[in-house]
Amino acid sequence: MAEEVLLNRYELHETLGEGPLFITWRAYDRKQQCKVVLKLLRPALAMNDAAARTCLATLETFRQQTLPGFVPWTVCAREGGYYFFVREYVSATPLAAWRRSRRTLSWQEAVNLILLLTDLLKPLHERGLVHGHLHPRNIFLLSNGRLCLTDASQALAQFRAFGPPGSRAGDPRYLAPEQRNGQAPTPQSDLFALGAILYELLTGQPLRTRSQQSSSGETDTVALPVKLRSGLPPALNEILFRMLQPNPSSRYPSVEALAEDLRGLKSRVTGRITARREVKSLAPPWPWRVLQGIARVLLVLFGILLLTGLLLAAAAAGAYYYWVSTIPEEVIVPDVRGKPVAEAREWLAELGLSLQVIAEQPSDHVPADCILRTRPPGGRHVRAGRNIQAIVSTGKELVTVPNLVDHSLPRARVLLRRVGLRVGTVQRVEDPFIPKDYIISQSPPPGVKMVKGNTVNLRVSKGPPEGEETAKPPPSLAEMPEKRRLGTVKIVVPPDPRLQRVKIIVRDEEGEHLVHDRLHYAGDIIEEPIEGRGESWVEVYLNDILVERRQF
Repeated sequence: MAEEVLLNRYELHETLGEGPLFITWRAYDRKQQCKVVLKLLRPALAMNDAAARTCLATLETFRQQTLPGFVPWTVCAREGGYYFFVREYVSATPLAAWRRSRRTLSWQEAVNLILLLTDLLKPLHERGLVHGHLHPRNIFLLSNGRLCLTDASQALAQFRAFGPPGSRAGDPRYLAPEQRNGQAPTPQSDLFALGAILYELLTGQPLRTRSQQSSSGETDTVALPVKLRSGLPPALNEILFRMLQPNPSSRYPSVEALAEDLRGLKSRVTGRITARREVKSLAPPWPWRVLQGIARVLLVLFGILLLTGLLLAAAAAGAYYYWVSTIPEEVIVPDVRGKPVAEAREWLAELGLSLQVIAEQPSDHVPADCILRTRPPGGRHVRAGRNIQAIVSTGKELVTVPNLVDHSLPRARVLLRRVGLRVGTVQRVEDPFIPKDYIISQSPPPGVKMVKGNTVNLRVSKGPPEGEETAKPPPSLAEMPEKRRLGTVKIVVPPDPRLQRVKIIVRDEEGEHLVHDRLHYAGDIIEEPIEGRGESWVEVYLNDILVERRQF
């Protein structure tokens, strides 16, 4: 670029920074006679004409929006082989420089800054747009106490143009895990960036991440601090923990929900401080002041006795201080559901916690040898050294294939449904000995273990060839619908600090059928469909004790 002038208008004066995709220049606009910021796509990437046009088209869409507090792109253009876009030069102080100039920052000031940012992001998200790369260098503090944001929608333009590499092109300390994994930015990505900024405002240090191996590949997760700093409300740590969740669906659903929690925290704390000040401002009445004078005289007269008491109190206080100093510090239990046992144990050990497997249970959604649930659950505050109890998945539940041969097809469907299986393919063939619609053979055979929910293929008789007859079979369950009983049993597990075993059994004319047999925590809701033949009873057992028996 020999002349360093684009569109015969923008003079390139000084490089402000270089990234993997763009070179940022401080330029001079000859037409408007003012300083501007010009971002130039690197020449190697500009050779991909289709991607470069997509990038400019995305930024052009945002340029047409009018949003208060956002510095808009004024020009998105191309000249020769160069693609670039321009915005005005902001002379205000960036948040990063303002933070470095201050010794300390109260948590109330940090929360106020985040609330100002949520007010700016709310209309952006409501229009289906996203910033995508919030960080302290593109947040500016204006002289009137308000904020303004730059570089909005640049992250989305990079992703649409260059795919996963474009999504990862940014400061990783403020990128959400899904962006570092090559996914498109979303409003939940902006919530993660707000959490990283709040973390830095509270601690004075940028957020650290660490790589973690999972079944789907390598992902980045947040290494949360055990304690941010003394004097912070515990609720603020819980809000920050939710903002920095690796899974986007576990974060706040919107910036409005985040702002509501932050404002509620401020109002609760401010209310308590005001109440204490009002109590201190009440002067005692004069009779009470007279009694205080008498008390002072008595303190002088009996000083020797009181000195002995003070010495004893000092000794007790020293013992108490020593006891308090030995109490383990408080940590937040991480969410290890779905993680392999060894990986979860290692993660908990980093926080000074231990893992105890207390039970195993089948699951249709969690792979074998992975954590199904923990007690206490992720997000709770506990003391270091705490033992975290866990239920481990044994994989999908296996059931035994029943014997269906010599049963009618409707009856076979009922038997399979009782054990959690389904009828697969049905092949009909002529048979001179087996009555019509009765099972000749099955695949897999009886007694085989199968994953619950799978199918069993059947070979069914079409009856004898024309002109021949077979003996009429006995009536099946499906042929006597008046004897079938259908219903649903719903249970809420009662309060108890221990795991409780819940069993549901149906008793009918054919005997006993086990419907449910699992371990549950207090508050779990169990709902199972039940069926029986003839007079049918359902029984509910809690820890092998019959708690309910009724007819259906």
